Amino acid sequence: MKYLVAIDFSNNSDDAFNDALRMINPERDELLLMSIVQHSTPWVGVFECNMDLIDKAKRVEHKGVKKNLVRCGVVCSQKAIKHRLIMAHGGHVGDALCSACSNEGVDYLVIGRRGLSSTKRLIMGSTSSYCVDHASCNVIVVKHANDDEQGHRNLKSSFAEDPSTEEEEFSKIEEMKF
Repeated sequence: MKYLVAIDFSNNSDDAFNDALRMINPERDELLLMSIVQHSTPWVGVFECNMDLIDKAKRVEHKGVKKNLVRCGVVCSQKAIKHRLIMAHGGHVGDALCSACSNEGVDYLVIGRRGLSSTKRLIMGSTSSYCVDHASCNVIVVKHANDDEQGHRNLKSSFAEDPSTEEEEFSKIEEMKF
């Protein structure tokens, strides 16, 4: 089986990753860990844009996304789980996840849920709902248990830092455009 886990900086994402680790069989399954970098066009016209500042912000964001992917990749390596790290570039997170599921032949998409109120969901949209409706595979939506950052503590305590492993994981990151 092939699982894709949506990775970001949230507790919900850590919970989804931890649940995926419990579900997979390391001897036969593959785990795709994917973070999406959204590219929005800066406002031009009324406001003057400093493109150097925007480029610097994008580089900082990319570095953070890669570090977060590596953090999860190290856990997979230490547990001998076959995995791939993917940093996707695209506009809509749900579209990117659903496209990756189709393109990569994913069996299960594992995604965290923020638990937005119906009003916020109406205004902001829901990535998990979008994926349930549009993904070509089964979608497992993981609800965040509570707000005490338990997911982050569990993930951080599940491995010791090893710079050589981190460097190896950095070299595995694939970049895709959606």
